[in-house]
Amino acid sequence: MDEQDIRLDTATLRVLAHPLRLTVLNLLRERGPATATRVAAALAINPGAASYHLRRLAAGGLIVEDEDLGSGRDRWWKAAHRQSIHDPSAGPADHRAAGRAYTHALVLARIEQLRRAAQEVPLLPREWADVSTYGDFTLTLTPSEVARLRAELFDVIRRYRDEPAADAAAGVPVSVQVQAFPVPGTIPLEPPPDVTVPHDPRPHDPGPLQPAPDDAEPLEPGPHDPRPLEPGPHDPRPLEPGRHEPEPPEAEPPEAGPREPGPREPAPREPGPA
Repeated sequence: MDEQDIRLDTATLRVLAHPLRLTVLNLLRERGPATATRVAAALAINPGAASYHLRRLAAGGLIVEDEDLGSGRDRWWKAAHRQSIHDPSAGPADHRAAGRAYTHALVLARIEQLRRAAQEVPLLPREWADVSTYGDFTLTLTPSEVARLRAELFDVIRRYRDEPAADAAAGVPVSVQVQAFPVPGTIPLEPPPDVTVPHDPRPHDPGPLQPAPDDAEPLEPGPHDPRPLEPGPHDPRPLEPGRHEPEPPEAEPPEAGPREPGPREPAPREPGPA
């Protein structure tokens, strides 16, 4: 392990089991030291929330004060390590439980980053939009082949990370994400005793997709809109567990009550004797 990296223990895993806190830490690692005010502005969050998460990260030893930039008025924070390392299968039960919470927060933070990228990349200058990619591949591999593939990918990434850019002035932070796992549902689960897995009645291997019957009606395409997809209102806040948009209030049904008398209609006149 590189001396600039940190291997997460149970305490630091618990500190990082929050998507927004992970985003704050990554911001300091990617862009350098910042104050709570600058973090709040970059992530469009409340300065009080930014200050709270910075204090939690500092208590966990993940960030430290930058004394060269700090003053009596502003506290500047910087990341204490270049990257975090976590082995999800190591340690006692409480460590593995903290690791699962950390992994869940990490996935939520990455989902939010991908959501923002999907909105922003089409609007970037052409030179950046053309090289951005969302590659996704399904390979048939053994565990040892996955380990070898992962090691080779990490070697390439470390080479680009450690070598100075040819034109440092033109470089910007670029997110390179690596995920490799069996396609969910293809391997029977073997959870440890301390993990409860919700029952899923679906088979683990559904087999190949069956062709549609000959008499099935083909799907008819809807009207084509040639306009490019435009992103909706941009919300730069990282996804937080439990945060949701308020639903519009439902209209209350009218209360049942006595019927208001309307204008009295004259009774029909009965014919008298002729």
